[in-house]
Amino acid sequence: MRILSRYLLARFLSWFAIILVVLLGGVLIAEMLLHLDDLSRAADGVGEAVRFLVVKVCAYYLPSLLSMAAFIAAFMSMGLAARWLEVTAAKAGGVSPLRLAVPVLTAAAALSLVALIVNETIVIRSERAWRRHESGASGDEMEFRRGSFWHHTGNTIFNVGDADAATRTIHNVTIFQLDDEGRLLSRIDATVGKMLDAELELFDATVRRFQPQSPLEPPARQWQQRMRLETDARADPTLLEADPATLSLANLAGYIGERAERGGDVARPRALFHKRLTEPVSVFLLALLAVPFALRVETTRSLAVQALGGVVLMLAFWFARGGGVVIAPSGALAAAAAPWGVVALFASFGAFRLARVPR
Repeated sequence: MRILSRYLLARFLSWFAIILVVLLGGVLIAEMLLHLDDLSRAADGVGEAVRFLVVKVCAYYLPSLLSMAAFIAAFMSMGLAARWLEVTAAKAGGVSPLRLAVPVLTAAAALSLVALIVNETIVIRSERAWRRHESGASGDEMEFRRGSFWHHTGNTIFNVGDADAATRTIHNVTIFQLDDEGRLLSRIDATVGKMLDAELELFDATVRRFQPQSPLEPPARQWQQRMRLETDARADPTLLEADPATLSLANLAGYIGERAERGGDVARPRALFHKRLTEPVSVFLLALLAVPFALRVETTRSLAVQALGGVVLMLAFWFARGGGVVIAPSGALAAAAAPWGVVALFASFGAFRLARVPR
């Protein structure tokens, strides 16, 4: 039995590696064809443009490709075993098909942990790099400390709660303006900031101006409904990187806790947190969904028919997961219930179908 388990495990991992490389190559070629004009006009050279295409593929496609590769690898490794009567021979020797699936599902569970590590390292860093490339930001990156984002440029320090790159707005903004000796000249607190072409427009802003020569003097305080930031920093696109989506899970949890303590809305970041947690689980889940279809090849003798059914179920899972992402930010309960509910539903269905496989 150990020999058979190692045989199926090696087949699954081989299929997984081959399929992942093929999928990554296919997506990269498709992205290159779609952006062929941009590549030919790249000011930094075609090599640099291709490098950023690789970054984009890692940032936006790699998590889904890992799940898809696990699904196809599980189906092919067990489906071929059923097609070549290896499952029939094992059953004749008293080995249950469920026992045959154990090494494949165990490897898929281990790959889920690998996917979590990949998401927290390669995917997160690639997403940050691609966002900086798209926005044209230069200089130092945003730093995450004490539940918010910080950026230091010139004599100005920005503290931003979060940002929406699509609308070019930043929220819960605090701006510290310093003199050449590092002394505080002014502090500006604004609810919302709008990134313009060369300026930063602030709304509902409270301005406090300090006198460095008279440190004991209270600051002059002024409220402005709308103001333009007058600073050498102007509207640095780096500020648009203040997005919780670019945080690791540990930092995102800290961000949610800090924001909740301040009474801020945490529905969206909490939904993002649970979505990110369930993403690696999809690797194991899709393998679990694939195995029952693969084992039924023994009776239908057709890989194509069972593969079609598996693909339909995989698409249904992704559709339900996408719907859960839309629903999740609507409330604290939905933030966790929506993504985990979809996972639990499909996991139960996969386990049910696996238990009904003829033994």
